[in-house]
Amino acid sequence: MHKKPFDIFIFFIFITLSFSSCNNTNDMLNNNIKTGDILFRAATNNNLSSAINNVTKTSQNTSFSHIGIAERIDNKIFVIHSIPEHGVCKIPIKKFINPSDSVYHDVYIYRLQDSLQYTIATAITKANMLIGNKYDYTYIMHNKGYYCSELIYEIFSEFDIFKLSPMTFKDPKTKTFQKTWVDHYKKLGIPIPEGELGCNPNGMAINKNLVFISKI
Repeated sequence: MHKKPFDIFIFFIFITLSFSSCNNTNDMLNNNIKTGDILFRAATNNNLSSAINNVTKTSQNTSFSHIGIAERIDNKIFVIHSIPEHGVCKIPIKKFINPSDSVYHDVYIYRLQDSLQYTIATAITKANMLIGNKYDYTYIMHNKGYYCSELIYEIFSEFDIFKLSPMTFKDPKTKTFQKTWVDHYKKLGIPIPEGELGCNPNGMAINKNLVFISKI
């Protein structure tokens, strides 16, 4: 069955707009992201993602559950981060925005203050050296492996840019431990590390050493 001229025209417009949108996204990434930029990924309905966001929300209404650091190589953008499936790894920026669940995630670009840009070369070197380490499911600092925000804290640790603060796993409304965390630590066979020092994406996003650049 032959397509009508009008149908062909509509199809052509759709392809053109899709191509243009893709180019615009690529241009924005190429123009906006620099090596050393800190990328925050918005929380999703995933149980763990939602649980992290719920107990770490700040008064500034951030809503992040994941974090990574950007590295440009030959004009291509990669993100070094730590995830449960692979531990510390380096992936293309597009995979960071659209991970394996094929759901688009809002990603926000933050950048270190100009006076701290000198720290990036060392941080990127350390991040690459840590690739291959396992994910730290305990969320306890200095345990074997790294969770996402712990990785960022660690690679900048010698410059004292990010601070640790007491962790909580309690629902801010009920003041009781969330079921997700109760089940998580029961499975690990360890007590919930309530009150121990740690870090999280929401807390890092409000750090005064970072400047918000744009949303992808």
